Amino acid sequence: MPERIEAFRYFVRVNKIHNDKFVEFDFSINEPDLAVELILPVEQFKEFCARYEVEGLSDEDIARIDLEKAQWRTGKAFRDADASQQA
Repeated sequence: MPERIEAFRYFVRVNKIHNDKFVEFDFSINEPDLAVELILPVEQFKEFCARYEVEGLSDEDIARIDLEKAQWRTGKAFRDADASQQA
């Protein structure tokens, strides 16, 4: 596993726990809204979090990220950008 880089902040957001055996989570470095989805066995997830000294996302961060994702999925982000350029 790669070493932790001190200059970076590491974030996790647990999405689901499967059968008390696997943790499905989003992992991001420095930018909580740009993440990869990973799945690890519970014990390895705990080791992963300890190794990278991860931070959980705040409720506000989760709400903002979920809203942004929804806007991108529905195309609202593109419509808003177009509207601001036309103004």
